[in-house]
Amino acid sequence: MNENAIVVRAGRRSLHPGWLQGGVPKFDLHVVAYEPLPEGLLAGTAGAHLLPGTKVDGWRRFFGEHADDMLRYARIALLDDDLMCTAQDLNRCFEIGRQESLALWQPALSWNSYFSHAITLQNPMFRLRYTNFIEMMCPFFTAEHLQKTLPIFDLGIELGVDQLWCRTRDEAARAYGVIDEVTVVHTRKVGQFRANQGFVGRDDDYRDYIARIQREVGYRAEPPVSHAGILRNGRTVSSRLAMSMLALAPLAGARQSVNSGWFSRPVFNHAARCLLTGDASRQVDLSSLRHAHHHVGQEEP
Repeated sequence: MNENAIVVRAGRRSLHPGWLQGGVPKFDLHVVAYEPLPEGLLAGTAGAHLLPGTKVDGWRRFFGEHADDMLRYARIALLDDDLMCTAQDLNRCFEIGRQESLALWQPALSWNSYFSHAITLQNPMFRLRYTNFIEMMCPFFTAEHLQKTLPIFDLGIELGVDQLWCRTRDEAARAYGVIDEVTVVHTRKVGQFRANQGFVGRDDDYRDYIARIQREVGYRAEPPVSHAGILRNGRTVSSRLAMSMLALAPLAGARQSVNSGWFSRPVFNHAARCLLTGDASRQVDLSSLRHAHHHVGQEEP
């Protein structure tokens, strides 16, 4: 048993076999499939489980049954199956999180990745950035922080869990980070399989769904901000003005983007938030949150 584990929510097109190549994996890979998989996709994995359905509900059921075993690991990552990276990339991401005593972190996305939030794009000026947001595409947790996060999976929501799991600590200023030293490629257009996961009808629009969930569950989202960082030369930067100016560095990758012209505007928006928004998120008392009245894709009774 390694100190590190990866849980992948996998389908037949999963790219996870590539994660076991390009170096010696220093992690155990657990497959939680949302559809039956061919045997070839299970080679080299530590275990396989078939749990059809949506992503977060699959996490909920998996950890409901296996939390005792999984929380024996020191660090656990929950990765989407459309990420292109190597064992060396993932080993390094685990190692930096350990070295920097992070509670929750993620690798940066390459400039030729499909993305939703500019904060997740690689910034070549930094080794890592301290943030108040880690996307649900590829979060890395300490076992302690994941244990605090598990109640979020019981709220009956799919999108929006990543607006909450950075808000479970009193002092979070240096607890969460995007690792710019390590990049992965997100190969699938965001939302490509939304309908297959139940995002249809009134749940078809991301913004409408998030707004409804916030009302039902009882929390307010905070804008993603990079509030400090460690530069490639080891220097720490924390002023809002400096972080805002440095947040424009990913604009150099605009020509590599696969996002159909949607690249520069999110980068500028993120830079503006770094200047205008505070550096810490307000803690949320998970016990005070309400469960959603229905799961994604289900109609009102």
